Amino acid sequence: MMLELLAIAILAFARAAVKSAARDAIAIREGVLLDGPLNLPQGQVKSRFYYAYSRCGGILVAKVYGAMHRQTFQREVAVNRALGSHPNIVQFLKSFSIANTEGEQRHIIVMPFFARSAADLLAQHSPVDPVELGALTTIARDCVSALCHIHAKKFCFADLKPANIMLHCGEQGGATLVDFGGAVRIGDPIVEITDEFCLDVAIVQGSELLDWTCLGTTLAQLAGIDITQFSWRQDLVVFLNDGCYSVDKRVERLILSCLVEPCRSRIEAALAPLLYFCKA
Repeated sequence: MMLELLAIAILAFARAAVKSAARDAIAIREGVLLDGPLNLPQGQVKSRFYYAYSRCGGILVAKVYGAMHRQTFQREVAVNRALGSHPNIVQFLKSFSIANTEGEQRHIIVMPFFARSAADLLAQHSPVDPVELGALTTIARDCVSALCHIHAKKFCFADLKPANIMLHCGEQGGATLVDFGGAVRIGDPIVEITDEFCLDVAIVQGSELLDWTCLGTTLAQLAGIDITQFSWRQDLVVFLNDGCYSVDKRVERLILSCLVEPCRSRIEAALAPLLYFCKA
């Protein structure tokens, strides 16, 4: 028994040394120091998130893919580059591959750190205490802006949900879309999705309808509506039109604009009264 415990301790020490050596190599080559794991949703379990630090002391996030997910890593990096700069789309600071001392490949994306997501905000509220109107409006504004940019570049984000909306700090607030592991060109096969948010929209290929529907259900959830009770868009539309739930009428119109024949002009027109109210 003592020998077994000693062997386990030696193995744990050796593994820690291997990880430390890999982190040292990344720090030397890329100027980024990886630290402990971040308590974030892990998506389709293709990647893990870690704290990272730049040489100048800034806090960053490292998204680490294992060897078998190289294609997903490459696609995510390619999509992010193709989309270019936008204030509400996360910008990758570095992306690289490196082998650890055991010869296993790790594919790493380094990006800015955000302290919390819309999912964290949602967890602080309940159906009887929904997210504040100002916060919901800011999230809607920035998601609409990001999706319009993504669609103009002929891409579909495909996995919009509270966990993929990171929130900015400060009085002005703001939101940024992250996790482009599921993003595809419009018309291309879907590779990753969260069924709960897309309702009955066909998930065979990327489409603008898919993104707008996911935004509509996300906003409905932030407004305190339990979206798990709906499988079809029409059911949620009827629910809203029947006044079955006490939702601000401006929020209701915005959600409906995302679910019924959505297009940029209709959604922006529905968003305008909320922006005016929150600015006043």
